[in-house]
Amino acid sequence: MRIADPNGTYKRHPQEPRLMVPREPGEFGGEYFRLMPEGTLKAYDGLAITVNRDPEGLDLNRNFPPQWRQEHEQVGAGPYPTSEPEVRAVVDFIVRHPNIGAAISYHTHSGVILRPMGTASDDDMIPEDLWAYKRFSAIGEKASGYPAVSIFHDFRYHPKEVISGTQDWVYEHLGALFWVVEIWAPNKEAGITDYQWIEWYREHPVEDDLKLLKWSDEQCGGRAHVDWYPFQHPQLGAVELGGWDKLMETLKERLAEQKGRHQGGNKWIGTGGTSPFGADGYNPEGVRIGQKTNRNFRAVKVWDKREFKDLDDTVELGTRNIKVALRRLRRFAREGAAEELDLDDTIRSTARQGWLDVKLVPERRNTIKVLLFFDVGGSMDPHVRVVEELFSAARAEFKHLEYYYFHNCLYEGVWRDNRRRWDQTIPTWDLLHRYGRDWKVIVVGDASMSPYEIVAPGGANEHWNPEAGQVWLDRARAQWPSHVWLNPIPERMWGYTQSIGIIREIFEGRMFPLTLDGIGRAIKALG
Repeated sequence: MRIADPNGTYKRHPQEPRLMVPREPGEFGGEYFRLMPEGTLKAYDGLAITVNRDPEGLDLNRNFPPQWRQEHEQVGAGPYPTSEPEVRAVVDFIVRHPNIGAAISYHTHSGVILRPMGTASDDDMIPEDLWAYKRFSAIGEKASGYPAVSIFHDFRYHPKEVISGTQDWVYEHLGALFWVVEIWAPNKEAGITDYQWIEWYREHPVEDDLKLLKWSDEQCGGRAHVDWYPFQHPQLGAVELGGWDKLMETLKERLAEQKGRHQGGNKWIGTGGTSPFGADGYNPEGVRIGQKTNRNFRAVKVWDKREFKDLDDTVELGTRNIKVALRRLRRFAREGAAEELDLDDTIRSTARQGWLDVKLVPERRNTIKVLLFFDVGGSMDPHVRVVEELFSAARAEFKHLEYYYFHNCLYEGVWRDNRRRWDQTIPTWDLLHRYGRDWKVIVVGDASMSPYEIVAPGGANEHWNPEAGQVWLDRARAQWPSHVWLNPIPERMWGYTQSIGIIREIFEGRMFPLTLDGIGRAIKALG
């Protein structure tokens, strides 16, 4: 996210305002920003802003035994060597197989082949080993097109620091050959040439950023970079969110690297653990993949094809009181064929005419038109029963009633049949043009989701949305001024979920609990 600050170190690119570029030394008189990762601040005292630590934390490559150092010396090394089950499993396997003479580890992303040593110069290597490494590395260069370099000489993050890892343990402790292949390189894909792998991330010409942004627009459909949009941060106030989408690009890298199933840990796509990608684990902002039901309600995206069930409109248990509450929303008129006996007029006419003169009138009907939007699936599953009771009561009370389903937030498409929600989506624009301003709109949902799903293009849980959910909610509110949101979450719990607060603000307080009292207040607000 970016925060406007006259002392900020970044500014908009003059020709490409989406792109943030460093402010020049001694530059004044422009609009400047501070850049920092999205999210709430864990140690914010109202004054000093301390950026949160990366939630992944560990770097498994630094958890191997050789020259292991504590966190203050080598970030990501873990509490002690081989403390992580993944590393311990690799170490145990290789030790039990002394026949292993060479190994390769695949990483991303630089498009380079790395060889030992990581902690010492080539001058300190056994010459015969260095010659063998150079000979085999040349074969790798020819086969892959990647240059082969020394980690110590060409791939250090800082000239005063060295990085230990798998390569040093396999080579120095076991005497086997080892290479790290950094597969794929966005720089190369974007047409950037003659760059230094590590130095480039520290400093590079702005023309390279323009090439990367162009590559994102052409090859990723713009998904790798999110256009900046305003956001009300709960601690910092008005900020803007956007920039490179690290989460989805990291997922792309994991898919390229991973070759099999993974259990536990904090990096790979798998089950359990704290990785941002997978199922049945915990991560505060991750992508849920291959999990049947919600557990922590924390996923930013769900990458599965989920099946939702239509609501049952025949449920009767508990609907009587709801019907009584809904009856307050009535506007009667007589319309249609004259089929109902008008007793008073019949008596008057019979007395006047002297014979039985039966008078009929059209049936008296409630002319209120109601449009229902139901949030289904995911976190709404525990509330199906009470929502079905509301649905049944509404079907019984309103002759003019239409309903549609959505998931989490209203976007560009809704549906009538949850079994066909992927291939029979109805454009929301059609509804905005089909139903007039006299329709009363009731949205039913728990409003519990990632804030990105409401405020960000591309933030939708299950698909790519070109426009933010808030845009569609604002359009719906403008088309149907008489609207409310019914929430099955107890009202006392609303303050604990950020997205509920955002929806309440969008609906200008017209959110009510899905209780008899809440329905009564909602009907009164609908007028």
